[in-house]
Parts: sequence; structure tokens; C-alpha cells
Amino acid sequence: MKFKNYKSPKNFLDAMKIIKSDRNAVVLGGSTFIRLSNKEYSTAVDLSNLNLNCITETESEIKIGAYTSLREVETNKIIKNHFGDYFSSALQNIVGVQFRNNATFGGSIFGRLGFSETISLLSVLDCTLDLYEYGSISILDFIKRRDISRDILKQIRLKKEKGKFAFKSMQNTAEDIPVLSVAASKRDNILFTIGARPMIATIPTKAVKKANSGRLKKSNIKEIANIAVEETKFGRDHKASAEYRRSIARVLIRKALEEVME
Repeated sequence: MKFKNYKSPKNFLDAMKIIKSDRNAVVLGGSTFIRLSNKEYSTAVDLSNLNLNCITETESEIKIGAYTSLREVETNKIIKNHFGDYFSSALQNIVGVQFRNNATFGGSIFGRLGFSETISLLSVLDCTLDLYEYGSISILDFIKRRDISRDILKQIRLKKEKGKFAFKSMQNTAEDIPVLSVAASKRDNILFTIGARPMIATIPTKAVKKANSGRLKKSNIKEIANIAVEETKFGRDHKASAEYRRSIARVLIRKALEEVME
């Protein structure tokens, strides 16, 4: 990654002026993977002076600043006290500790990368994103809104709800990008998503409806997994074929659903 200019604005207004006026500017918080390319950008925008590196809680929510590192989210006691090992199980295999100390939580969301474990795990939670210009939007709506690109993600808000959560993924080697991931939650209803297909995480609506239409039992989890696979599109890349991902999906969905049932 190359860039001609480097700017570190002191406030959101100045940061937005740069982003809006320069279509070839890049926000460094979302550029960890960009380093792997030789693409040249006009301006690198560093948001580290905007106080977005924090995790706080209220009675009803946990708030994660967009510049908080993946490692901090992985190990934070506030998050662990409410969600148990759910976040750490999803984040602990992302490349390595040095990478997670540098990569930001907001950057892993805003880029809408197809292999993002972060988007998969958030998709089954009551999660709201606060953007500087657009305002608040749910994580599921944000995934669909590709037109929201020249903005700044300020924080991620997670509603505190009692429930059970599970994250399962398949990787060819340790600390590699996942071949497939599945996240599931059981609160008032059951919800699960399939990510790294290698496309962005998606909720198999027919299967989820089936899972909530009656009492979920181990005897019908296999049927629900098959419905989910049939309605979901899988692609191929250098890591796996579409058919291999379909086979893995059936296994990971069953494991995730069994875990939230316990």
C-alpha cells in the first residue's frame, strides 16, 4: 500500500472534509488488509486522534469504539462478562496476536469483507452502528447499504440480552482466513448466519423460520441445516470449492445450533 499524503485530523468535521473531497483517500482504520496490495492512495487518513479506542457499558448496552483493536475486543472483561467466550472464540484465530493488536474492530466491519468473522458474529446480535454522517443503522441493514462508503464509523453498540451464543469456523490452517463460518444465537428466538462463503455473512431466512416454528430438537437440527444450505449461495476460491463449503456448512450449522440449545 502506498499513499502520497498523510493526515491526522483532530475532529470529525475535518476528517469528513478530507474523505468527502478526496475520493482516493483511505481511512487507515480499515486498511490492514490493503497493505497486501500495491495500490496507491492519495491520502491516508488517521483517525487515532478522535478518541474512538474505548469499550464502555451502560445498563442496556455495550459500546465499542471503532478504533478499538480486535485484540482488545477479544480479551475485554466487559464483553466477556456478558457474552462469555463468544467474541474470543470468533476473533482468536484471526491471523495472529500482532495483527489483532493493530487491526481495528471498526475497520473489520466497515470494509464489508466477505471473510470477516466480525460481521458474522455481530449479525446474530442486536447490534447498531453509529456513523458520523448517516447516523445509526443496524448491522444487517449496513451490510446491504453499499452506498454508505464515504463516512466514518464512530462506535458499535451491542444490546445486553440474556441468551446463548456460538461461533464455529473452518480453516485450512491455523491463523488462516476461514473457509466458512457460522454464528448462532438463542435469545427470544434462534438466529444464525453463514459467513465466508466466500461472500459476506447471510441469514438463511427459511431455515431460521423453520427453527423458530416449533421446538428445536437435536432430531430436527439436521433438517434445518439442510434447508439452510439449499437456500444459501456458496462460491469457490483458492481455498475451497462451493461444494466443499456446502458440506462444511451442514456440519458447522449443526454444531452451532446444538451449542445454543445446551
